[in-house]
Amino acid sequence: MIHLVIMLKGQIHSDSLVKAAMMATEAEPIIRCRLVQDDNKLLWEMIPEIKSEELFIQISDSNPVTLLQKALSYQIDPYQGPMIRIIHIRSTEDKGDILVINAHHASMDGKGMKDFASLLFSFYRGERSGCAFHTEPGSISQRILPQISSRITRQENLNPDGVSWSDKFSIPAKSMHCEQQVFSILSLNRERVRIIHEVRKEWKVTLNDLMLAAVATVCAGLTQWKLRDIHLLTTIDLRRYLKEVPQRTVFNYSTAFEVSIPVFHDDSLMETSLKVHMIMDEIKQKNPGIDGAIEAEHLYNAGCVKARTDMQKQWNEVRTKGKRSPLFTNTGIINPKDLDPGVSVSRAFLLPTHNLPPGFSFAISSFGDVMTLSSSYGLPAFDPDMVRALYSSLDMIIPGYDSDPGTYMVI
Repeated sequence: MIHLVIMLKGQIHSDSLVKAAMMATEAEPIIRCRLVQDDNKLLWEMIPEIKSEELFIQISDSNPVTLLQKALSYQIDPYQGPMIRIIHIRSTEDKGDILVINAHHASMDGKGMKDFASLLFSFYRGERSGCAFHTEPGSISQRILPQISSRITRQENLNPDGVSWSDKFSIPAKSMHCEQQVFSILSLNRERVRIIHEVRKEWKVTLNDLMLAAVATVCAGLTQWKLRDIHLLTTIDLRRYLKEVPQRTVFNYSTAFEVSIPVFHDDSLMETSLKVHMIMDEIKQKNPGIDGAIEAEHLYNAGCVKARTDMQKQWNEVRTKGKRSPLFTNTGIINPKDLDPGVSVSRAFLLPTHNLPPGFSFAISSFGDVMTLSSSYGLPAFDPDMVRALYSSLDMIIPGYDSDPGTYMVI
């Protein structure tokens, strides 16, 4: 699952939103498909009819934030219905509505989610203005993923064994027994974000380098510096390998690879960030994730046949080792122009759910001048006090803490 939370300053019209959702799914046929298993094959199949209640749920409260946990908990069955669900949390007072878009990861990644939201709101504005345009339902064959597997020529860059899971700093397998999914969120405001970018430019590292260094340093600290190397999974958008990227890319075309970060007790964040920058440059020169492009193509075009096999293999390895590496993903910038329902948006952020539980996921997203660092994890497998301590340490180590501390929230 992947989640997009959109907090509004006003209220949104439910009937128009339902109509917009129906039209948006017609424009993006992968969302109107379900997965069908037959003779050990897994294929996409268009759903003959989608009812509005399958796509849309409305709940109300005087304080809509209190319903976020409920909205994020609605499940999606990829074998029965559409790959997306929109929850409208309506404020019964003048506090502003909240929209939550839950999507199954088989249909879209973070970039795909942002593209879908932009499409949804373009239909919504059209409905409200009386200038709506309509689309005929399409077939999955109309949205074939751009092929890049034919461009892979260097066998040494392929990883036939999939991801190499860490058996050092990792997540305990008992989280597979979690009873409730919980999200921790650290919000960094305009001044803090400005300082972060000034520092990372001065150090000549990327935002991703700096945040990976911060996460690794804090993880090492929580284990009392017994480990030298912290192993994290980090994501890569496979669109970087396409010669031409479609304007709207509502599909899952990303993968993850492992990065081992050496952390020493006496190292500053700058020193660790510079190490991460060198490590990431070396990895990038080897075209990381290009083997995952084949899985992505199967995931979209053939319905996960190979992807499912590889994920099952990785899951068995997790169960054998009893642990796995945390996942860190930079979901990038959410452009305010893409989230324009005609009502002012106060905040928007992406929340991850680990693609292979058990797991602990970090994600970074920016909307306007606010940066959000979020995590998903399960209770009671993870100690909330430990997670709070992790975020407190992250807040303090990320540049600009003294000038503008972050705001921590648990959903």
